[in-house]
Amino acid sequence: MAYKEFYNNKEIGKIIQFAYDLHKRNFEESPILPRFEFYEGARLYYGKKYKDGGMYGQINFNNHSDVNALVTLLVMSGLDKNNENPQKALLLQTKTGVYNPHFFGLSQDKNRGYLKHSNSFNDLTDKEKINMFIDCLVYLGFIREDIMKVINHEMTAREAYQHVAPEKYKDRQWICYYRKFYEFDKNIAIKGEYGNIFLDEFPFPFEEQPILDCSKVETAYARFGINEKKVKLININSNPNSILFTDIREAIIDEVIDASKVKIYGTIFGEQKVINLDKSIDPYEIEDIALADTGIDNDSPKNRIKIFSDASDKDTLIEGLNEGAEGIGLFRNETIVEKDSKLIKDLLWVFDWGVCDDDNPVCQKIYSDIFQNCDIMYSAADDKNIIFRLTNFDINELLKKQGDYSKDVYNSHYKGAELLLEFNEILCSEAKAIIQTAKKHHKTAKILVPYICDSSEFETIKILILETAKNEEYTDVEVGAMIETKQATIESDEIAKNADFIAIGTNDLTESVLNKRRSLDDIDFSILNEEVKKAINKIVYRVKRTKNIPIHICGEHTNYVDNLEYLLSLNIDGITVHPNLVKGYNETLNRYYENKKESSKALKKT
Repeated sequence: MAYKEFYNNKEIGKIIQFAYDLHKRNFEESPILPRFEFYEGARLYYGKKYKDGGMYGQINFNNHSDVNALVTLLVMSGLDKNNENPQKALLLQTKTGVYNPHFFGLSQDKNRGYLKHSNSFNDLTDKEKINMFIDCLVYLGFIREDIMKVINHEMTAREAYQHVAPEKYKDRQWICYYRKFYEFDKNIAIKGEYGNIFLDEFPFPFEEQPILDCSKVETAYARFGINEKKVKLININSNPNSILFTDIREAIIDEVIDASKVKIYGTIFGEQKVINLDKSIDPYEIEDIALADTGIDNDSPKNRIKIFSDASDKDTLIEGLNEGAEGIGLFRNETIVEKDSKLIKDLLWVFDWGVCDDDNPVCQKIYSDIFQNCDIMYSAADDKNIIFRLTNFDINELLKKQGDYSKDVYNSHYKGAELLLEFNEILCSEAKAIIQTAKKHHKTAKILVPYICDSSEFETIKILILETAKNEEYTDVEVGAMIETKQATIESDEIAKNADFIAIGTNDLTESVLNKRRSLDDIDFSILNEEVKKAINKIVYRVKRTKNIPIHICGEHTNYVDNLEYLLSLNIDGITVHPNLVKGYNETLNRYYENKKESSKALKKT
């Protein structure tokens, strides 16, 4: 095996970790034990006392599979049970036949407590280093055949460890993370302080669902993020500080949270069940508890869902309204931009070099085109409302339209709201065009912000739109948020506080939740996936618990009747579909509301 291949083998790094686990078993009685982390850029911590005095400090090493790490572990730990110098034993394994007591000598800076190897170690050949690594592991108790299998990818480091570990410790794992020590029994965390840790990035040393046992570990102030690792909390009520100042919107919690036993000040809840609020041992903010299931139903009553039409031009707008649509639920402004190849080219130049002000020719062109188009749409809509979505620029797609690139070159999230916020001159040009035409036709300017990633992003964009409206001396303006990412799903309650209405975009939401690229051949982009349904449920629940504003659903999924029964079960206000489906959907809804017992049959007949 080439040394480079050996060096980059992640299982080698793991077996070093398990070597430490075996060592720890031999020194259970020691109150201060070395702490070892096998992750890249990690440090080896130690504090074992020797006969000739105490030592404390740290050793840096460059890679999680560095041979130095294991050799250092042996030298610093004094593992030889016969009190022989382990340096001598290791030296003999190099077959040099010469004993140099300083071959693995450690020099120490007493002021900094920092130790390092002598340069003699680097004089070994690659083969000698690998052989030394194997001999070190055998010295610690591993089976030589197992080590070779790990090196050759025929066995995992975990399996090799379990062959030799004491029975009571076979399922234990230890890591040191940010100078803190964590212990696991199988996939259950039984030791450690998880406060102020972003759990989406925490290096759990197993693939199974992580479970934090609050009766044994500290979880206050933990940050769950979108909880991609599906971290679960158990025994919450056994620790009064278990969820203090913790955002548990995405935490998995099966038990009922008892406010008489757990401090909940500063805790941001999801849909978790909470009891005994009247006996709370800690003051709490009403806003933070709003999403929790407290036994009080503050959802607004479900009204008949309205059917809206999407539109891409005047003809589709008229078709949808003639078929009986309540209004236009989504008009995509990018359809105007994408028809102009010169404008796309100029836009790409702007995205590369930026713009100075809204007098930029690109901004003026966008303003002119959207003003003209909105004027036509408002004229054709009569008394019906139109929701204009701000241009959802996707740089990768624009590049592909130019034929310059076939693969994505920009971050997939670098579009929509983020891009509009960075180039806010374009944003304000679009908003100005919509507001001016709405004012001309005495309509409500309904502006939808696409692809939002967090609540602060939406809040800033709304401020810019309202400042534009103020400059135009027009107040009949509503700004909606389009929720179509996992992060926006989590923060949908915070987004709702500043929104006048919400639109759930199922296309991008499916991409985000399932981490897939959109494909017409993929059934998940026609029939709503169960994971996507869970995300939609969260959005509807969190928005309605926070603020009673309209929620509409749009996207290709709304055009499949197989999804209609699920959509009708939600507490939403509208569904946006293709113009040619409006009449059939309205007829189906009539049958559904007239006789709900026969609703499933009615839906299937459509």
